[in-house]
Amino acid sequence: MTKLGPRAHSQQRAANAYKLRCTGRTYDDIANTIGYGSPASAFKAVQKHIARMPAEEQDMARAMSAGTYLNVVARCFAVAEIAERQGKPHTAVMALDAAAGAQAKHDALRGLNVPVTQKVDVNVQHSAAGVVEAAREQMRQVLAAKQSALPAPQPNPMPIIDAEIVSEP
Repeated sequence: MTKLGPRAHSQQRAANAYKLRCTGRTYDDIANTIGYGSPASAFKAVQKHIARMPAEEQDMARAMSAGTYLNVVARCFAVAEIAERQGKPHTAVMALDAAAGAQAKHDALRGLNVPVTQKVDVNVQHSAAGVVEAAREQMRQVLAAKQSALPAPQPNPMPIIDAEIVSEP
């Protein structure tokens, strides 16, 4: 079992564990890096550290997140510029895509993505039956116009074929 130091030392270790967790490290990695006896010990240290942290005000948290997003966007643009200079367009496009995603999140955080309310007025003056009847009347008019424009078909006499059915025994 790992020897625990004075209180300040263990709080510093917990703060370091929290920082590692914020960077995406697993509790197993944190335990091995900092020297906790098990991943569960690292987890408990991070939990206690979070409980000791004062609650942030909402405006302060927004400002911190906004600053983080701006830093991410700036770094993505820097990566894109380096990739472009090195002739790696695929990497540059990926970095710019990441910058656009971070910028979209920053805009959402600032409230710039508020949906605009739209109003649609629909005025129905005819019933469905009236619309169908009007369509039928238009079709009758089209058919009447076509029938008057075309001459009546003349019957063509067909040749008569005489046949006899013979059944064989």
